[in-house]
Amino acid sequence: MKIKAMVILLITSVIICSCTDNSISCTDNSINSPSRIARQYADDILYCFDNNDISKLKALFCKSIADSHDLDAEIQEAFKFFDGEIVSQGKSIGMSEGEVEIRNGKILKQTVYPSLLNITTDNGFEYSIYFCAYLVYENHDENIGITYINVVNSENEKISIGADVI
Repeated sequence: MKIKAMVILLITSVIICSCTDNSISCTDNSINSPSRIARQYADDILYCFDNNDISKLKALFCKSIADSHDLDAEIQEAFKFFDGEIVSQGKSIGMSEGEVEIRNGKILKQTVYPSLLNITTDNGFEYSIYFCAYLVYENHDENIGITYINVVNSENEKISIGADVI
């Protein structure tokens, strides 16, 4: 009986430890997986563009960008560039892995670079939205969040909100 209990405890420990915050091998079903966080950012961005919600979009940006950019003006310009309300989206999210810096089994820096493709508006325009978000940046909490959003139209014209951080 003791051996059975030890085996169950060992298996449970391995399962729990294999999907912690410091592990990049977690599946999309984990609560805070990078792809799940990126998907939430993507949903929020689409909501903000569809509803011209400056304050909600501004709140998604990291503190260092919020402090160094006139996000109100940049977001207003992006909303003007994005003509219409969203009626369809071909591919909901394309996920680029981004960067992961790990030292001694601990994630020091992690980014995601999602792409929202084939967004069509009621005015007949098509856009793609690309953004970068830092999920982890040890000793630089001011960089956690979205650093930039690029909106590109079908003629390859682009407008940016924010900037990359180093």
